[in-house]
Amino acid sequence: MWTTLGEISKKIDPIVRGWFQYYGRFYKSEMYTSLRNIERYLIRWVRTKYKKLRDHGRLRGSSQFLGKVRKRSPNIFYHWTLGLGSKD
Repeated sequence: MWTTLGEISKKIDPIVRGWFQYYGRFYKSEMYTSLRNIERYLIRWVRTKYKKLRDHGRLRGSSQFLGKVRKRSPNIFYHWTLGLGSKD
């Protein structure tokens, strides 16, 4: 059974919110690396779940997919509400 984006969001959003509340005030730039890693893991999840988005090393298709999801549901992930993440 596949995990959904909503389930992934429920697991990581409290952690990201905590990071942002703790580090965001004084060390916002330090968070960007971690948030980029979250975005990479989401892209990897998309590529694993949807065979048609596996484009052999290039991330364009899966990144575009996440960008479309972000436009449809911009509040699903907390770091997307901060303006971080896939924008394709």
